[in-house]
Amino acid sequence: MSKKPSNKPETETISASDVRSYLLENEGFFLDHGDVLEHLALPASGEKGNVADFQSHALNALRHRVAMMDGVQEELIDVARSNMSSQARVHEACLAALDARSLEHLVHVICADWVDILGADVVSLCFEAEDFDTLPNIDSVNFLEPGSIAALLGKAEAVMLYGGVEGDPAIFGAAADLVKAEALVGLTLPIDGAYGLLAFGARDADAFSPGQGTELLRFLGHILERSLAKWMTPTP
Repeated sequence: MSKKPSNKPETETISASDVRSYLLENEGFFLDHGDVLEHLALPASGEKGNVADFQSHALNALRHRVAMMDGVQEELIDVARSNMSSQARVHEACLAALDARSLEHLVHVICADWVDILGADVVSLCFEAEDFDTLPNIDSVNFLEPGSIAALLGKAEAVMLYGGVEGDPAIFGAAADLVKAEALVGLTLPIDGAYGLLAFGARDADAFSPGQGTELLRFLGHILERSLAKWMTPTP
């Protein structure tokens, strides 16, 4: 009588030589599978002969990995602290803008107080309109030709960061010479055909660059839009 065929796959025998070859070809195996070390019988550190001190090697490797993780952790903590500091500055700047008592006072807060609060070198506010007579005449505001903001940003309410630039006098006025990096925030004004630009200038050419986060800048822009609407919307 013939035997019934078995559905179980034949078990392949793995030799010590196979294990040795695999480990040599996969040097990081125990770094990625550290739990395996807990179940291995390792040679003692003082044992002589041709047996390598695998325990010390594994321990040193794990110590190196822990040190790397500690370095990453410290870097994350530093980034978190920096972000918290930036958020606190932005919150203070927003409160100062909301406390403005007039449009002129608001512009002063933006162009003067925000420099200290946000740690910027220059903060500028620009307006443009098809009809300049619809805009309030304030000395600290720079007026741009129609279409200038769209040419800089591409679309309304966009945020653009540039490093290694030469400051534009039309935007930064007399402080343009010191500007080597800039952050530009588009603003929507409560006047038909009118737009605004919030500009931050820095001496450090690396202070702003494409790829940096823009969430806080967008938030500042939204707060400023609401504050400008409060003082620029005609009273019925």
